[in-house]
Amino acid sequence: MVLDSPSATEVKRVDSTHFAALAGDGVAIVNEVPTPHLETGFCLPDTHNQHSLEVLPDHQVAVSEADGVYVYDLDKDHPRAKKFGSGKLFSSHTALWDAASQDLYVTGTSKAKLQGDGIVAVFHYDTDDHTLIDNPRIITITKDEKDAEDLSEANTPHDLAGVPGKRELLISTENEVFVYNLDTQQLIDARDYPFDSPYLAEYKSPSRIRNEKGYATSRFKSLGQFPDGTILYTQPTQWGSQPAADLPTAVNLYKAGSTDPDHQPAYSAKGDPTIYKARIFDPTPGWPAASESLPTAD
Repeated sequence: MVLDSPSATEVKRVDSTHFAALAGDGVAIVNEVPTPHLETGFCLPDTHNQHSLEVLPDHQVAVSEADGVYVYDLDKDHPRAKKFGSGKLFSSHTALWDAASQDLYVTGTSKAKLQGDGIVAVFHYDTDDHTLIDNPRIITITKDEKDAEDLSEANTPHDLAGVPGKRELLISTENEVFVYNLDTQQLIDARDYPFDSPYLAEYKSPSRIRNEKGYATSRFKSLGQFPDGTILYTQPTQWGSQPAADLPTAVNLYKAGSTDPDHQPAYSAKGDPTIYKARIFDPTPGWPAASESLPTAD
C-alpha cells in the first residue's frame, strides 16, 4: 500500500539511521544506513485524509488526520489506533514532538469543516503511563478578517517547526507565518519579529498578487529553519483556493538579507509534478527526535 501510493504527505527524521514516511493509507519506517530498506510498515485502516506523523517515545507513532490524532504502538504485531482530541481538534495537519516539555503539538481548527479558529493543540505525554493525556492545551490563532485566498476558511495552520536553539515555534497558516514563544506564550507575525533573527522580515512572494494583498507568506505548506537562519519552505506559486492552485511545485530556501530584486528564492528545486512538504534531516538544536531506537523486523 505504501509503495503503490500516489502521494506521500509527510517524511520525518527519526534518528541517525531512520526516517518515517506517511504515504497513502500507510506508515513506513525506513533504515537508510547503509542501504535504504523498509524496516517497519503498517496500514492505517482507522483513519482518512492523513497529513502528518511524528514518532513518540516508547515505540509509538502519532498520525494527524481529519478529526484528531491517532497513536499506534509499534511493539504490537498489528498496531491499532487510539484516538486523541475528539471534539476539540479538526482538520489536523502537522504534528511536532517537543522532547524538552514532553509535549506533542498538533495543528488544526476548533470546529469541523475549516470553521472557527485555527489552533495548535498541545498534548502532554505521561511518561509513567506511556501515553498522551487527552486534555490538550489550546493555542488559538484567530481568523484574520482581511482579504485572504479563501474567505470561507479559518486561519488554518498547516505546519510547525522548532526554531534551532530557542524555545520557539514557527507556525504557518493559510494567511501568515507566526513565531510562538513557548515560555512567554506570545504569538508574533514572523515578518514583524523584533529580536535577533528577522526570520521572514524581508520575504516577498514570487506571486505578485500575494504581495499586493498583504499575504506574502500565505499557504506555506511546510517550513523549517537551519541554524544559520535560512528558511526551507514550500508554497504554491499561484494565488487562489482551487485545488490546482493549492499545490507547491518546488522546494525553496530563503535567507534574510539575500533577497533577489525579483523576489525569487535563494534556491529552488522543482518537483515533478509537486512537492507538498520538504524537511530538514539534520537534527534541529534543542529539538531532538523522540526515539533513538526502534523495534526491528524479524
